[in-house]
Amino acid sequence: MLSTCGAVRAVEVLRLVVESTTTKTIFFRDFRCAGAVPGQFVMVWVPGVDEVPMSLSTIGHDGLCSITVARVGEATSALHKLKPGDKIGIRRPFGRGFTIHRGKCLVVGGGTGMAPLVPLIQHLEAAGAKVHVVLGARTTGEVILLEA
Repeated sequence: MLSTCGAVRAVEVLRLVVESTTTKTIFFRDFRCAGAVPGQFVMVWVPGVDEVPMSLSTIGHDGLCSITVARVGEATSALHKLKPGDKIGIRRPFGRGFTIHRGKCLVVGGGTGMAPLVPLIQHLEAAGAKVHVVLGARTTGEVILLEA
């Protein structure tokens, strides 16, 4: 069921990247999401299935954005079946996001919990911070977002 908080915008799936056997990153272009700050999330509507919250794993000033999705239920399984050219719905970015600091920063995350940390790392580095990242996973096959 769709919430009444913010209008749903239809976006086209541009490409999908297989991160692991259970995780994919879905790229789309949305200029409203391009104005998000690291740590914010969007509501993703899968037509005929459900609406679910997803962290942004790419926030591009050119509008290129992404979500990184682990297949764990009906909605995320439907997202995994998408192909380039398919449409999904996006609402807002929500949340306050992270505070960006300069200096030395340690960023720790694992699995799809790394998704909102990728834009954070990029913004920290752009702000001149010295960033160290610790990435955890159950197995080496579940290590994701190394290319980000």
